[in-house]
Amino acid sequence: MAANNATTTATTAQGKPSRGYHKLASLMSVDSETAIFRRFTKLNMLVLMSLQAELMDLEDAFEQTCFEDDQSGDDTRQKFSVDFKALRNAKAGNDIQWQALMDIKSKMKEYNKTLLEIASVQGLSKPNDRQLRFLRDWLVDPKMGKSEIRGRQGRTWNAKDLVVLKGSDGERAPFSAWVSGSVLRFFDRIWGFKHKSWSQQVDAEAGIVFYEETKLTKYSKAVVTIIASLIPIVCIVVLYVLKSNGWRLGTMAFFTAAFAAILVIFTSAKEVEIFAGTAAFAAVEVVFIGSALTNSTGSG
Repeated sequence: MAANNATTTATTAQGKPSRGYHKLASLMSVDSETAIFRRFTKLNMLVLMSLQAELMDLEDAFEQTCFEDDQSGDDTRQKFSVDFKALRNAKAGNDIQWQALMDIKSKMKEYNKTLLEIASVQGLSKPNDRQLRFLRDWLVDPKMGKSEIRGRQGRTWNAKDLVVLKGSDGERAPFSAWVSGSVLRFFDRIWGFKHKSWSQQVDAEAGIVFYEETKLTKYSKAVVTIIASLIPIVCIVVLYVLKSNGWRLGTMAFFTAAFAAILVIFTSAKEVEIFAGTAAFAAVEVVFIGSALTNSTGSG
């Protein structure tokens, strides 16, 4: 995860200024979330369809050759449909069917390889808004990309069919996005420059440094775990202290809503998961209140 800081002069290991694609490659090599490229979906489909059309032509020609061999009245050629050894050993002049099959084999390998490659590319993640916004801003920022990649190539990252080599692990929770954004930038300005070992410099001129995503995730999970552990305990304590059933029911509604809000903010859970978790939490509260009502009735 990248963050901005002070500015100096960016140079390569040889002392020469890093610019253009070289500078962009340096950024991508450190922060793989900025490694965003065109998917070229339309071109991939055209290539695949062209290979498919070639195979169909080869198939038609092969089937015609097979038919002619079967109808030739030549014992040797008629064996080709029932004996691959005879087909492989066909002599020059009678090996048209074998050569046609070899042409199909060669083209089929190319087609299958291309098909699998395209399927793999199609399975790559799309960059999210945060990743795209950072890269696009970097490309035109006077201290970063400086708009050095111009013309049609400079508009590469405005295309719709983009992929990122390292996608985010599912949808990022609002809390995680906040930590990796505003909190990280604040930390870098206040303490980060004092602890260079915690980060890796990406762009000295723009003051961009990289913090490992795993460390951010670890601290975020620690905060979420603590909050998740405290909420049920605090809720039960408050319900225990309250003696009025009306206040207990109101408090239950408040904590249930708060629990659902925490799931939305601190996790990337889906709606059905949030509903299930909230229902389970509410069930615990209902059991506690039910026990309290039973005890109060029994004592009365």
